Amino acid sequence: MEKENNARREFLKKAGVMLGAGLTVTSLSSLIVSCEKDEILPPPPPGSNVTIKLSDYPSLLNVGGIVKVSVTVPTNLMFIIKREGEKEFIIFEALCPHQGEELIPDPDKTGKKIFCPKHVVDFSAEKSNKGVVINNPQGVKVDSLKTDYKYEFDDVSNTLKILL
Repeated sequence: MEKENNARREFLKKAGVMLGAGLTVTSLSSLIVSCEKDEILPPPPPGSNVTIKLSDYPSLLNVGGIVKVSVTVPTNLMFIIKREGEKEFIIFEALCPHQGEELIPDPDKTGKKIFCPKHVVDFSAEKSNKGVVINNPQGVKVDSLKTDYKYEFDDVSNTLKILL
């Protein structure tokens, strides 16, 4: 009887070790390949818009100002907006096209770049090459930022409507 209990104990120990090893290998493999694929976020509903009051973002009141804006309607979206002129703006998607990391606008306070902290990639915030990768020391395969947003600016109400 005691031999059966010991055999059962040994079997359960070995089964537990095998199960733990299997879970570890499965978890590690997903971590190892996680940087190999791009994540695609669902698009906002067709025909929807986002309206932003510039008074809520003081840096956008001046030409050259740049800021990250998060909205929840029509869906969770994040933009980096740069004011290029009195009635001209550049609108960037604020998530890295590689893995959806949240980007940082203008970390050097020059208005010239947008930074991805996960892969140390800089994107241009300048009108001449907006959204293009300008520094990529780790060599990560990453596309340019989405910048083809259409917008309407109402200088009377000081609102910017992003057409999605």
